[in-house]
Amino acid sequence: MLITSRFVEQVLVIGDKRKFCSAIIVPTFPELEKYAADHQLEFRSYKDLCDHPQVIEMMQQEIDRVNQQCASHESIKKFILVEQPFSVESGELTPSMKIKRKIVEKNYQDEIDSLYRGEPVKV
Repeated sequence: MLITSRFVEQVLVIGDKRKFCSAIIVPTFPELEKYAADHQLEFRSYKDLCDHPQVIEMMQQEIDRVNQQCASHESIKKFILVEQPFSVESGELTPSMKIKRKIVEKNYQDEIDSLYRGEPVKV
């Protein structure tokens, strides 16, 4: 359901054998740039956008909207925004554009672990 947000290009929800669901989100950067311009947010890179507190708050609102339609155990509690889209070249997507869950989880293992330890996440 989160992928229906105009601000979300790609998402991988993680929760198997975890206390709660979390997500790795690749924003739709043209929409995010428009949002930043509309709200006079300064940024120099996609990383700046992903780290901007107002962008994170807006994305939390998008998640909250989706979570209203989910059972408690299905709702996303924490998330990270990443600047690099999943791709075939990185090995994170199949040629038919399906996410390779194990590869993405391996590539972002430290960040995922930080979410579950309650530490600030640095991407």
